Amino acid sequence: MNHHSNNTNALLVEIMVAVLFFALCATVLLQTITGVYKQSRLAGTQTVAMTEARDVLEQLNASAGSEETLAACGFTKGSDGTWTLTREGSVFTVTLTRETAEGGILVSSGIHAVSTAGDDMFTLEGGRYLPGEVD
Repeated sequence: MNHHSNNTNALLVEIMVAVLFFALCATVLLQTITGVYKQSRLAGTQTVAMTEARDVLEQLNASAGSEETLAACGFTKGSDGTWTLTREGSVFTVTLTRETAEGGILVSSGIHAVSTAGDDMFTLEGGRYLPGEVD
């Protein structure tokens, strides 16, 4: 009778170890799937943000009035001279600079994108040369 009891206890311990092993595997698998899901969402947000930033940069390069173009795109001008727009999980900040030369004006624009969680995503630079009168 004692021999039967030891076999039963050993079997129960073995089953408990197997259940704990599978529970640990399920926990690791769940964490992995959650991480992949977050990465996928971030990649989707970055793709949308990159497309929008490229569109804005192309519009800025094609237009003569950069500030009017930014206002038409929904950007708001801050007190520091930068333009900001929040859209679909991203915050876009545009800085405009103008450099005057003998031959014209170089209008440079930089678009920096940050996720709403605060993670830096990318920075795009662009520019347009507006020819002036040459002596």
